[in-house]
Amino acid sequence: PRKDIGDSIEKKTKELVDEEDFYDNDLSEYMLKIQALIRAGNSDSKLLVPSIAIKTLRELYSKGKYHMVIKICEGFLKEESKMYFEACREIYYLLCLSLAREKETVKFNTAINGLQGRDKLFVQGFMQRINGDLPRAEGTFKKILNDTPNYTKALRELVTVLILQQKYSEAICMAKDNYEKDSANPYYIEAYFRCLVHERTHSYDDRKLLQKLIELMKNSYDRHKDLITIAMEAEYLFYIERNISEALAKLQTIDTSKSPIKYPEKAKSEILSKIGL
Repeated sequence: PRKDIGDSIEKKTKELVDEEDFYDNDLSEYMLKIQALIRAGNSDSKLLVPSIAIKTLRELYSKGKYHMVIKICEGFLKEESKMYFEACREIYYLLCLSLAREKETVKFNTAINGLQGRDKLFVQGFMQRINGDLPRAEGTFKKILNDTPNYTKALRELVTVLILQQKYSEAICMAKDNYEKDSANPYYIEAYFRCLVHERTHSYDDRKLLQKLIELMKNSYDRHKDLITIAMEAEYLFYIERNISEALAKLQTIDTSKSPIKYPEKAKSEILSKIGL
C-alpha cells in the first residue's frame, strides 16, 4: 500500500538537515536549498517533499530542461511505493510531457500507464500534437472537452492544434475566451492574435485590439517575447497594413534557429508562401 509521504516529512527534513549540514532557522531558505539540489539533478527520496519537488520540476519544465525533468522524475519514481497518489500523479504527468517533448516514444508508452482517465488522454493528445499528427490530436482534445467542457489545458491545446492546421476561424472564439479569462497569459495573447490577424476583414476596433495584443506580448513575462513580438509585428504589417516590404524586412530579423518555439518560423513560412517565395 502507498504510504502518505506527508506523514514522514518531519523525519525526512531532519535527515536532510543532519546529513547535508543544512541547519538554518529560515525555512524558506531551507526550501530553496532543497530546490537547488533537485535542479542539480538530485532525486534522493529525502528531497521528495511534494509541494517543493513538484514546483521545482514545473519550473525546470517551463525552462525547457526536459532531460533534467525526465531524469529526476524517473529517480523519484523508484520510490513510488512510498508516495501518495497526488504526488505520484503529478510526477508521472510531468514525466510524460517531457518524454513527449523529447519524442522518446518507447519510454512515453511505458510512463503513460502511470496515469488514468483524463490525464492519460490529455498526454496522448499532447504526444500526437508534438509528433505532428494534428487530426488525431484534434479529435483527442475534442473528446476530452466533450466530457469536460471547462478543462482549460485541453482547450488551450485544441486552439494550438487548430492554429497549426490554419483553422483560424474555428479557433478564434475559443482563443478569445481564453484571452478574456487571462489577458496577461502570453500563450493566450499569441493565440488570439494569430486567429484575429487571419480574419478576412478587420474593423477599426480589431486593429486597435491587434496593436494592444502586440504591446501586451512585448511587456509580457514570456522568455521568448522579443522573438514572438517581431513575428506579430511582421504579420500585422503584412495582413493589416498590406506593407509587404516592411513585413519582409521584419521577417529577416527573425532567427528561428536560436529558439525552440515554432510560431515565428510558422508566421515567416506562411507569409513567404503567400507571396510565392
